[in-house]
Amino acid sequence: MKIHDQSPGLLILLQRLLPAAAVPLLVSDYEVAERCGGNQEPGVLREEGASFKPRIARVVSLLLKDFEVRDVTTLRAAVYATADTLTDAGQEIDSQAYALCQESRQPGFAKPSSAAAMLVAAAIELDSVRHLHMMSISIRQKELLLDAAGRLADELKRDDSLEAGRIKLFHAIRLQKIALRKGRSGEGTDE
Repeated sequence: MKIHDQSPGLLILLQRLLPAAAVPLLVSDYEVAERCGGNQEPGVLREEGASFKPRIARVVSLLLKDFEVRDVTTLRAAVYATADTLTDAGQEIDSQAYALCQESRQPGFAKPSSAAAMLVAAAIELDSVRHLHMMSISIRQKELLLDAAGRLADELKRDDSLEAGRIKLFHAIRLQKIALRKGRSGEGTDE
């Protein structure tokens, strides 16, 4: 599906904030990532027919609006990072953005080394944390996800340019932890 149909607001944002030559690249990347599952959210429960912003659009919007990222390679990497795999993408992906995407999702909670990769990882993580309450996973799994997000937020301290992302991620984690505690107390358990 095309970005024009799924997220016209993102398209307007791209056109407003980025050079004209960058917009078609991100539109094409959006379509590739969408085709590769970038907008799929396993475990997220939504009411049937509910209106929502697609995942790719949310992540890119976070980078543009909240983290004030204007680097096209970083934005393209974030689009790619929403898809679990880009094996169906073929030659349609940018090699530099793909390398940054791969760096942003190091296995085993290894930390990305560049500030750009940290921004991509933080945006993906922030989106996940903000939607944690909609996930059909156990409280313990949610706690583990929040702990991992907290470790990433701690890593963001190493670079002053990442401070806005760190603050937003910490705030989202704190709100989800409060919600989990309230949920537990409502269930009558102190596990």
